[in-house]
Amino acid sequence: MFANKIGSCSACGHFPVAYDAVCCPRCGAQNKNTSFLDRFAGRGSLIGMGAGALLCAVLGYFSVRPDGNANPAAGAIAFGMLGALGGAVAGLVFGLVAAGVASLFTQTERFSGC
Repeated sequence: MFANKIGSCSACGHFPVAYDAVCCPRCGAQNKNTSFLDRFAGRGSLIGMGAGALLCAVLGYFSVRPDGNANPAAGAIAFGMLGALGGAVAGLVFGLVAAGVASLFTQTERFSGC
């Protein structure tokens, strides 16, 4: 049902080598591809950081009242930095959960020894 992508070994050029293979069956070189989990967690963190920064920057801009000393741009920057930090953590958690759910629907058989 689900076919693994195949490619060639980056060290010796042997073809075919499965995308998720731990090592090359011919020369034994380790596969440098990132894991399924790394891809979801990394993208989730970046998306969460951007969304958190944008949302909190808008919130900070409109929540600071210009009463002489306060500057709405300073509020946007301060809230945006806090939102980026919180969004990165929330995005990481969401990415890990999404990777767990996605792994339920994919079939990958990995050979553990090389």
